[in-house]
Amino acid sequence: MFRLFTRWSLLLGIATPLCQPPAMAADNVEAPPQITESAVATGTGHRFLQGETRTYISETKHVITWESAGDSLTYTTDITLEFSCYAREVSADYVALSWRVLDLKATHKGPGRSHSVDSVNQTGGDDPLLGDLMVYHLVPLVVHIKPETGEVLTVLGTDALVDNLNKRHPASNPTRPPPRNNIAQQAFDPLQIASLFRRYLAVPGHGNGQLKLGPAVTGHATLTWDGNDYQLGLSDEEADKPRMTISSKPLPVELRITELKGDGEVKISDEGILKQVDGAYTMKLAANALTQGVKQEHKVEWQLVLLRRTPPTNTSTDTDTTTGAP
Repeated sequence: MFRLFTRWSLLLGIATPLCQPPAMAADNVEAPPQITESAVATGTGHRFLQGETRTYISETKHVITWESAGDSLTYTTDITLEFSCYAREVSADYVALSWRVLDLKATHKGPGRSHSVDSVNQTGGDDPLLGDLMVYHLVPLVVHIKPETGEVLTVLGTDALVDNLNKRHPASNPTRPPPRNNIAQQAFDPLQIASLFRRYLAVPGHGNGQLKLGPAVTGHATLTWDGNDYQLGLSDEEADKPRMTISSKPLPVELRITELKGDGEVKISDEGILKQVDGAYTMKLAANALTQGVKQEHKVEWQLVLLRRTPPTNTSTDTDTTTGAP
């Protein structure tokens, strides 16, 4: 059970840490039309120049304490990502951003476990726990947002993540579907990936006070703004408490979030450039796995920081200058 949850939390966790500020993903939104003229998105939120490239570093530390049948175990996962963010299309109404994981480093440590993966040193790609994170490496994900609010409209390119995971774990019988195809389809659902970018691109003050934690999670968390600062919590209504089913065979395994408390800050410059966003939260989960009670406490700290910004040149085309690919 613990191994199942750990694999889910790592595949989903790169996309869905539960401390994400608002801006809900819209369902069934078609990709906006192409824009050929260079433009600047103006307003109180994000501002991008068409053809500019930004490089961000993301760091997440996740400590899980797991208790069941009298045992208590603690595991720590650290994930560091270097992202390129290229502004493909820009208007006052929407921006199309091409995001890529340029470098990825992760470690997972605890009793009887020590795992690591490093894309720079090309180590750990075959690690049974962390190696699958490499499916993100250099894959372009095109994210359409409303610059004024940071709302994520669509995410394109997630099929490549599914293909990468299936290539890592092919079926022994080529006439059968890959064994992890179902978990790949769920983990890399566009709405699931949108959760990551809602966390990164939220604009202070926007949202309806309810924080959706992902398409597989019923209920919601609460979010309140005070200037650039935000706080997370849970609704007093039991029906609104978040829960998620992570397995159905042989019996359903439902996780319930029983406590959640966190805060963070978003820093967007007067010029509309996202400089930094960070957060921390403590969350408690309860579950029954094959009639065995399980309790977990999660402590997460994360941040996204701008490393550098490269303005467009006169010869810029619709190409990511960081990677040389559209």
